[in-house]
Amino acid sequence: MTSPRVFPSPPAAAVPRSSRRAALLVRRRLAAGLGLALAAPLAAPLAACYRNVPVDPAPLAPGSAVRLYLTGDGTAQLASRLGPQTLAVDGRVDSVGAGGVTVVVSQTTKTFGGTIAWMGERVTIPTGDIARAEARVLDRRRTVTLAAGAAGVALAAMAALIAQHGSGSGQENPGGGPGPTP
Repeated sequence: MTSPRVFPSPPAAAVPRSSRRAALLVRRRLAAGLGLALAAPLAAPLAACYRNVPVDPAPLAPGSAVRLYLTGDGTAQLASRLGPQTLAVDGRVDSVGAGGVTVVVSQTTKTFGGTIAWMGERVTIPTGDIARAEARVLDRRRTVTLAAGAAGVALAAMAALIAQHGSGSGQENPGGGPGPTP
């Protein structure tokens, strides 16, 4: 019984060092491009688009993200608690009761257009001081458009890398035939 003949691969010294480095660099660039192409669609939900839609303050559910616009009287009455010239309060609903809506405040919007970030203090806003309430909801159309655009950019970047550097197989023998015989 004869054993199959095994041809050794060419020694590393047979392939020029600069060619090995170039092939390694190409593989690394392609891997980075592939990683970007795969990561972009997965990260898109984190950058989802939201919009605020008007709602009635009474049925707000605890935990929902809201923006509450204050009446003129509400701005004056809550100035000691929310600061002067507060137009709107953004945050999460903590509870809804007969006295009003308790919100864990994330930011306030002032009448001059500026915003003030908050660290999650709870503030109860009387129902009579709420001019308008808006709930924060996912805007599916914008989110899908954003995700498709990000995926397209990632795929275009990967295609450009492949076109610029080839497939990155690292083969020195482009004919594909057997290597040198011993």
